[in-house]
Amino acid sequence: MFVFFLSLLEALRKKMKGLYTILVAALLFLDDAVSGLESGETCTTPDRVRGTCIGVKQCPPFVEALKTKPIPQATLDFLRRSQCGFQNRDPLVCCPPSSTPTSTPPPVDEVAEDVSQHRNLNLLPLGLCGPIADNRIFGGNRTKLNEMPWMALVAYSVRSGSPFRCGGTVINSNYVLTAAHCVKFLPSNLRPVSVRLGEHNLDSDIDCDDDPDIDPADRVCAPAPQDIRIEEIIAHPSYVDSVRPICLPVGLPEQTKTFDGVKVIVSGWGVTENATTSPILLKVSVPVMPHQQCSTAFRGTVPISAVSQICAGGVRGGGDSCSGDSGGPLNHFGEVQATLRTVQHGVVSFGPRNCASPGQPGVYTRVGHFMKWVLDNIRP
Repeated sequence: MFVFFLSLLEALRKKMKGLYTILVAALLFLDDAVSGLESGETCTTPDRVRGTCIGVKQCPPFVEALKTKPIPQATLDFLRRSQCGFQNRDPLVCCPPSSTPTSTPPPVDEVAEDVSQHRNLNLLPLGLCGPIADNRIFGGNRTKLNEMPWMALVAYSVRSGSPFRCGGTVINSNYVLTAAHCVKFLPSNLRPVSVRLGEHNLDSDIDCDDDPDIDPADRVCAPAPQDIRIEEIIAHPSYVDSVRPICLPVGLPEQTKTFDGVKVIVSGWGVTENATTSPILLKVSVPVMPHQQCSTAFRGTVPISAVSQICAGGVRGGGDSCSGDSGGPLNHFGEVQATLRTVQHGVVSFGPRNCASPGQPGVYTRVGHFMKWVLDNIRP
C-alpha cells in the first residue's frame, strides 16, 4: 500500500502557505505501523510474531510458501504486508522463526476507485499539466531542454558527493510526488532537505538548448533551477517553461490501463550503463511486461500485484530505470481536457540488482490505483 510520510507532512503543514511539499507515494509492501529497517534488525510480522528483517530468499517459511504453484493470493498478500525495508534495490521481509507457522489472512480487496468526481480534483492543474511540444524528440536517450518540466530532484544531507539520490514529479504548485522509500528507508544521518525544480544538466548553472542546428543567436536558455528547502519551502511565484506539473490519470479507463506491450517513457538522472550517474536528464522507452510474465520473473523473490504495480523493461538490449531514478515517473500520452498530454502512470519503485537485465523488468507503483489516496491527502 502507499505509505504517507505523516511526520514530514505535519511538520510542513504548520508552515504551509502555498509551499512545496513532498507527497510520498511509492508502493510499499507493509502496513503503516511498520517502519523501514535494515537487514538483521528485529521486526514484528503481520500476525504479531517477533522476527528478523532479511531477504526473502533467506527466510525458510517464505521460501517454502512460494514453492506452491500457483501461489495463493492470500500468501502473496501476507508477503506484501511482511516487507520491512530495502537493501539496495532488494526488498526485505520480516521473517518469523522457522518453527513458527506463517498465517495467511484473507486477501485485501484491491480495486481502484474512480476519482473523476473527487472533491480535490480541482487541485490538479488539468488545464496546463503534461505539455507536449511538436518539436520534441522522443527517440534518443538525452532529453531536450524543457522537455520534461515536471521533473524534480530530492536532495539529502550528505557530507560528500552529489546530494541528489531520488527523483520526483511536480503534480501541482504545492506538491511533489516521489517514492516512499526515498524518505522513509534512510540511515539516521541521511535526511531529505530540499527539492530541485527546473533542472536539466547538473553540471551547468544555466542550461541552454545545445541543438547544433540552432543558430547560437537563437539559442534558448532556461531560468536557473530552484532549490527549495523542504522545511521552509517557498511557493514558486508563477509557472515557467522549465517548471510545469505533470498530468495524473483521472477516471477508471485511465486509472486502470494495462499497457501490455505498449512502450512507455521513464526518465531520471540515475545510474547509466557506464555505472555512473548522469548529469543530464535522460529518458528511455521501455515496453510494459504483462503481469503473468512479470510474476514469473520475480517468482521466489517478491510478489507482484496486477492492480497496483506496472512492470516495464527486461528486454535484451533495451533500457531500464536504475539506482537514483527511484521516485521518478513512468509516463505515457493521454487525452486531458481534449488535448494530448503527458500522463504519469507509474513511480519508479524497484527492480533487479543488475539494471537492464534481460527478462527482469523494473517495477513501478501504479499511480492510477492510488489516485484517491493522492487526492485525499493534498490541500489547497
